[in-house]
Amino acid sequence: MKFYENDYSQSLSVEEMVNEIHSNSQKVTDRMKNTKKIVEQSTANLYNVSSFVEEQNMTMEEVSSSAELLSQMAEDLHKAVSYFKA
Repeated sequence: MKFYENDYSQSLSVEEMVNEIHSNSQKVTDRMKNTKKIVEQSTANLYNVSSFVEEQNMTMEEVSSSAELLSQMAEDLHKAVSYFKA
């Protein structure tokens, strides 16, 4: 009878280990899914930031172009006023 009890005890121990391995595997899977979601959200956020930076860069280029045009117009106006002063 002792032998049977020992086998039963070992069987429970193996079953408990298998259950624990399964439980740990499920936890790892869940964490990997959460990590995947975080990575996807981070990627989307980076894309948004990249788009915003690109948009800001285009706006700055437009402002710079407008500033150059205004500078040229101011120079032309200054020349025109100087012509009439002389």
